[in-house]
Amino acid sequence: MIAQTAVAPARQRLPPRSVVSTITTEGGSAVNVIPARPRAAIEMRSPSLDGLRVIQRRVHACLEAGALATGCALELTPVGNDFADLRQDTSLSALYRDAMISRGREVEVTAAAVA
Repeated sequence: MIAQTAVAPARQRLPPRSVVSTITTEGGSAVNVIPARPRAAIEMRSPSLDGLRVIQRRVHACLEAGALATGCALELTPVGNDFADLRQDTSLSALYRDAMISRGREVEVTAAAVA
């Protein structure tokens, strides 16, 4: 999909520790033919709700560009819920780290949230 190709370079400009994953779930049955109804699933994650909104706007613009370039209509169906800012529990993280160390494992606990 042209839209997915546009998303790839957009990933380079995402907020720190943000993730965009895409998969084509329906892409036609012949090469070199624009399918009648292509479908994709896109997952977007960010440690903050503000970061998620940035990602959503950029990905939406990529999808619109793909539809425009191919003369197709764009239909979006949001699935799931947006989550509030990720705040890691430092006490719980310390307990986890200590439990893993007691079992001979090394664990790196950082203050930075990861989506």
